[in-house]
Amino acid sequence: MHVAARSIAFLACVTAACAPAQASDARHLNPSGMPKTNGYSHVVNVPEARHVIYVSGQLGIDANGKLAPDFRSEATQAFENVRKALAAAGADFKDVVRLNIYVTNMDAQMITLREVRNRYIDMANPPASTALEIKRLVVPTANVEIEVTAVLPDRS
Repeated sequence: MHVAARSIAFLACVTAACAPAQASDARHLNPSGMPKTNGYSHVVNVPEARHVIYVSGQLGIDANGKLAPDFRSEATQAFENVRKALAAAGADFKDVVRLNIYVTNMDAQMITLREVRNRYIDMANPPASTALEIKRLVVPTANVEIEVTAVLPDRS
């Protein structure tokens, strides 16, 4: 390859890498031949993102350290804690591209969890998601923990 051609190719790559990603640029994909989804996307393809927000697992504990009294309230409080964490970084649930949920009793909790989750996430373009049943959480009496990854446009 000639020096000029290499320079042009290099500049094209640099320009593409420097272009800011928009959260709305994320492509939510459910390829044919894969199982039907229920409130999640199989794939969320985000172009080169410069502003990624990682929210640690949030429990259904309020600002006073009190665990919500029932599973629906606990799940709602956990999602509210995620909402507040996202807002602190200038994001909201429409910017979430990855959602991980940990519960202690999938059979008893999943229907309620989906009902609560669906009030928060963008059901038209839901994030890639994983739900896992685990033996216990860091707070032994807690039943749900939610962590997310969100993408915002480059702010530079």
